[in-house]
Amino acid sequence: MLRIRAHHFLCMQGFQGYGYNEEFAENMRAVLFEINSAAEQEAEVVSCCDVFCSACPYNEDASCRKTRGAAKTMDRTVLKKLDMEEGTKMRVGDILHLVNTKMKSVSDVCGVCGLCEWQEECLWFKRLP
Repeated sequence: MLRIRAHHFLCMQGFQGYGYNEEFAENMRAVLFEINSAAEQEAEVVSCCDVFCSACPYNEDASCRKTRGAAKTMDRTVLKKLDMEEGTKMRVGDILHLVNTKMKSVSDVCGVCGLCEWQEECLWFKRLP
C-alpha cells in the first residue's frame, strides 16, 4: 500500500515533469505510472514524508528541510477540507474523486496551493476557476 501525503493528491494531478532534480522527477513519474496502471490501488493518506518524498533532495530523516512544516500544514488543510483523518486507507481513485469534488476553486485550495512554488506549472491548479 502506498503512503501518500494529503496535499500530494493535488500535486499528482498537475505534475508536468518539473522537480527539484531529475531523480525526484523520475520517481514522481514512476509512482504516477504505478498508480495509473492500477485503478484499484489503495493508499494511506498521511501528513509526513511519503512515496513521492522518498527521492526528494530536501528529505532529511523523513522530514522536509525545505518547507520547515509548511508541507504538514498543507496536508492538514487538505485533510480538513476532505473531512478525512490521517491514516485513512482508500482507493486512490476514490481519494482523487473526493479531492476534485470538494476542492473545485482557487479559494478552496488557497491554503494549500498558495504556498506552492510549482503553481505556475501545475495543470491541476490552472484549471481551477
